[in-house]
Amino acid sequence: MAFIQEPRPEEVEHRIVCDFDIAQQGRVREIFSTVGDVKPWHRPWVQLAALRAANGRVEQLQQWVDLGNRDPRDLQLALELIAGPGWERPHVIHGSRKD
Repeated sequence: MAFIQEPRPEEVEHRIVCDFDIAQQGRVREIFSTVGDVKPWHRPWVQLAALRAANGRVEQLQQWVDLGNRDPRDLQLALELIAGPGWERPHVIHGSRKD
């Protein structure tokens, strides 16, 4: 069994910045299309960026990042706060675990 190496802080920061840039440009489908290709620890950021962009709340994504909220355990609360009515929880939230 292989161990997943935790990303360095700069790797996480780079992924967040990339997601934010894509979200700002309104390319939500592009963000979702990368979910299967990115490393497990990146998936929450990809989904979060896509959901915020889809709900027209790109500014909240930047505010959330600026506050230093990068812990995946904060993801569920963040999604509930920003996604609004009608949001359905994705099957894959972190890694390959299905809920």
